[in-house]
Amino acid sequence: LMDEEDDDVHDTCRSKISRFRKKFRSAHDQSFGTGGGDTFISSDDVVNTRRLHSRWHEHDDLELALRQLDDNKIQAMPLKFWKDMVIRVQYLIDTNRLLRADVAHLRSQHHCPLHTCKFSSMSIGQRQVTLQRDLMNSCQLEAENAMQRRLLSKLSSERDALVSVLKDQDIGYAHLLQSIRQTNRPGIHTTQAR
Repeated sequence: LMDEEDDDVHDTCRSKISRFRKKFRSAHDQSFGTGGGDTFISSDDVVNTRRLHSRWHEHDDLELALRQLDDNKIQAMPLKFWKDMVIRVQYLIDTNRLLRADVAHLRSQHHCPLHTCKFSSMSIGQRQVTLQRDLMNSCQLEAENAMQRRLLSKLSSERDALVSVLKDQDIGYAHLLQSIRQTNRPGIHTTQAR
């Protein structure tokens, strides 16, 4: 009687494991298909990639745990283990459904042919080279402009100094002209003649 009960428990556990494996394989295969449903698509592709990798690792961990179970371990598993396993499998199935929708959305958003992507990449690379060359030319022009500004500043200082000298000379010439005019007045010559 005990052997029959053990066989019943054994068959029940094997059936549960078989169902879990089928659910896992189904969820794993559907992750590469297309489907609808709610999505939790992020605007950041890096976030979606990390999320996909995280779920993939969870799938691997679950599959490894299932494959490592032998008959003795199955019989020794407590009820809480099976409850947690069911919850986790259901969570992974739901997550796969959402990820499947994400993949479908991303495929519809990024449907450019490979040659178009390569051409775009080449164009971007050429544009980067052109921008780098323009940047170098801009830096060179900026250096030349700085040198010209220093030269203009020096010339401006020399001009101001020259203007100051010319003003002093104008004052000197004005005094000299005034002195000459005073010397050549008619009244002065008449007085000297007498």
